[in-house]
Amino acid sequence: MMNDADQSTHILVVDDTFYNLEILSDFLEQTGFLVTIAESGVMALAQVQRLIPDLILLDIVMPDLDGFEVCRRLKASHTTQDIPVIFMTALDNTENIVKGFDLGAVDYIVKPLQLKEVLARLETHLAIQHLRKNLELQNERLREQNLRQQRVQELLKESRERYRLLADNSTDIISTQTPDGIYRYVSPACESLLGYKIEEMIGHAATKFIHPQDLEIFEETRARLSDHQSVSPAVYRACCQDGTYIWLETTNRLISDPGTGRAIEIVSVSRNVTERVQAEEALRRSEERYALVALSASDGLWDWNLETNRIYYSSRWMAMLGYGDDMIGDSPTEWFSRVHPEDWEYFQMDLIACLEGRSSTFRNEHRILHRDGTYRWVVSQGRAARDKSQQAYRMAGSQTDITQRKLTEAQLMYRAFHDTLTGLPNRTLFRERLERAIEQMAEDRFFQFAVLFLDLDRFKIINDSLGHTVGDKLLVAIARRLKTHLRAQDMIARLGGDEFAILLNGIQDVDEAIGIADRIQAEMSKPFSLAEHRLLTTTSIGIALGSINYEWPEDILRDADMAMYQAKARGRARHEIFKIDLRTQLEERWQMESDLRYAIERAQFQLYYQPILSVANDRIVAVEALLRWEHPQHGLIDPEVFIPLAEEIGMISSVGGWVLQTACTQMVEWHAAGNESLRLSVNVSPFQLQQPPAADPSSARPITALLPELVRTVLAETSLPPQSLELEITESMAMLNQEFSLAILQALSEMGVQIAVDDFGLGSALDFLRCFPIDTLKIDQYFVKEMTGASNDQAFITAIIAMAHSLGLKVVAEGVETQSQLELLQNQDCDEWQGFLFSPPLSSVDLTTLLQSG
Repeated sequence: MMNDADQSTHILVVDDTFYNLEILSDFLEQTGFLVTIAESGVMALAQVQRLIPDLILLDIVMPDLDGFEVCRRLKASHTTQDIPVIFMTALDNTENIVKGFDLGAVDYIVKPLQLKEVLARLETHLAIQHLRKNLELQNERLREQNLRQQRVQELLKESRERYRLLADNSTDIISTQTPDGIYRYVSPACESLLGYKIEEMIGHAATKFIHPQDLEIFEETRARLSDHQSVSPAVYRACCQDGTYIWLETTNRLISDPGTGRAIEIVSVSRNVTERVQAEEALRRSEERYALVALSASDGLWDWNLETNRIYYSSRWMAMLGYGDDMIGDSPTEWFSRVHPEDWEYFQMDLIACLEGRSSTFRNEHRILHRDGTYRWVVSQGRAARDKSQQAYRMAGSQTDITQRKLTEAQLMYRAFHDTLTGLPNRTLFRERLERAIEQMAEDRFFQFAVLFLDLDRFKIINDSLGHTVGDKLLVAIARRLKTHLRAQDMIARLGGDEFAILLNGIQDVDEAIGIADRIQAEMSKPFSLAEHRLLTTTSIGIALGSINYEWPEDILRDADMAMYQAKARGRARHEIFKIDLRTQLEERWQMESDLRYAIERAQFQLYYQPILSVANDRIVAVEALLRWEHPQHGLIDPEVFIPLAEEIGMISSVGGWVLQTACTQMVEWHAAGNESLRLSVNVSPFQLQQPPAADPSSARPITALLPELVRTVLAETSLPPQSLELEITESMAMLNQEFSLAILQALSEMGVQIAVDDFGLGSALDFLRCFPIDTLKIDQYFVKEMTGASNDQAFITAIIAMAHSLGLKVVAEGVETQSQLELLQNQDCDEWQGFLFSPPLSSVDLTTLLQSG
């Protein structure tokens, strides 16, 4: 089930049927998606150009541009070709499916749509799309890292080239100065180097042309001069005529008078070393950068001298494996011996391909042994340097730890194929395994398999009444219980919501599949204890047996799903085997579902009323409102058929509200006509009793239920006294969630509304009568029918009546058809009765006439 869809995930729904658009878009928006709709192919293409969606649900049959043409145009455009497209179609033949996939669609969904299936497929393909984008991002990051490494190598090469150019660009300035540093002679090189003319320098102190920051170096060198002794060259900056500076390397020598020893002059030879100084500075910075890269980069660097067969491993390379700087030598064995044996073959192939020149680069992902005994995933990449004969003499590169990326990829892959709540395989993985089973059956005529499609009965009641947290815990407990009762070769998956599927591999025949289904249903009927809740649920199962006629996994899943719906239609908590005629039956059922949605608007529902009489005087004391559906084509439809269907499709609240409003309005009219004591009895659906309203945003639990609010509103609008209304429930209905049911019934009882227990006697428990605010017991017609022939049933009814009277409860017998049944009820002091002995259910007009007759 989907809990938190990403609001930024944008879905485009394209369908020329507005009803389909409305239902599907409402569902997806409630689930949490951002939805855009388009009613035609032309509109869809326009919407896509305006806002690129994350996924497109595309109808095939449309009047202007069909889905195939829309898909073709999308895939032909560079901006839209990567958008996943899922076809929605009633054309489920193989040719159309293949055509859709050929055009670039990622999936298709067969109409009429199953909203849970749509959600499951959306989640699957969005997860796959997310995985692909993550992988693309990882690859882009790797490319950026490669570019950075290449730039480092280029900078190192540039610094070395500048250093080699120093010798080719140096010149000398020769000068003589007085002992106190006044220029007497300056060679012509000063003009080309400093820009000064010779006469501009002669007669001026040498310090005038020295950079102020370098005067200390200059003076210190002069102070160490002695007769005819050279001093180590001094390097300083000299001022140029244009205001710039150049670096000079100057060697000074002091010349003295041989006779007196008095200093005569200083001879200097200055060489322009600007480029050398700049090159040395650049080299220093380059070496600093290289050292910083080697120390701080996340990559480990390696440099393999093929001529000496020694490898330099950076500190980071060694630390990546858990070693310090002096703990690994420079042998290639230090690296190669640590490569995982299973990865060695491909590692060696990639390395040799680069060394031999068959590949311009070396790149390999492999596991490498860490010092702690575990393996880490790394990617190693590099390039070879070659001589004139194209023989590799050196190879250098980097090693990057990608263990976390591998773990992330594995997690994403797991999430793409598993349900996040239960950990079970999801629909995608189940489909793959089912496809293998189909292929195996085609190859092995003795192989047989079956698919079980499971759906929890009335799970929505538990989910709505106790909250999604409890519902999720129940699903996890169910998944755990199912896994423990399957064979090793079988596979269970959660398809979405409360739907599960089981693949039974290698069974003997359909009887074995039925046996497994029986065991599953027996296990699922046992109570689940979840913290403070003790929950009961049952399971409806559809079984589809493998056949060579199945070519696609979706076909057998569809048939198993159909069989499951048949099981629900026949009363739930059972299993059904798929038969070919079931498709026709379910198509009729789906048509009925469509008709049911419009039955209220088209005034096809009617209420009939069956009189309830006093056993003491045979006067009408109450009427039970009974719903009928007058279908325009199929005539009168049994409530046992359409009420469960209304519950399944979420219409029972609307139908129940209409019944209560209509019946109360009619009862007010009968009261006004002189029947003030007449009581109205209305049946309540389990979904009405258990369904909460929207939860308070500040609380995970609902505040109150919808039913008391509905009853309070209808009573206020119709002015019917609360004591004139009796609501009928069943014991099993209330026991689905005792805590929640008790709160609802107490709220109704406090209003003054009476509560009757219908079908009493079928699995009843005394605790139920003791704990719940009950006013009336209605004895099931089965016991009434049998009591004239079986003494045990007579005794049972006698006990029920006596117990009810001791608790202050009224007793009504249902289904009274003979005079002898009525006489027995009179002898046993039953309070009221109803049945065909007096009257079948009547229209409001006929019952009005009956009441007027007295």
